Amino acid sequence: ADPSLEPVLERLSAEHEAIAALITGVDTALVTMIGDPGGLGEAEAAVERLAGALLPHLKDEEDQLLGPIAHLGIRV
Repeated sequence: ADPSLEPVLERLSAEHEAIAALITGVDTALVTMIGDPGGLGEAEAAVERLAGALLPHLKDEEDQLLGPIAHLGIRV
């Protein structure tokens, strides 16, 4: 393993935990919306929060990890 990737992997791992919490928030908002259709606004907001965290995270993963993965001879 490349030791220079350790800070990157630690940061991405922490982001995974935060994204998991946002996914739980989406799930909770959707379940609430089933019982109360007035909860649509909160469900939409939860999805927006998830998208706001997930999309930059995925871009960062690509930017940070595709090069090191390529050095391993793994085609992505």
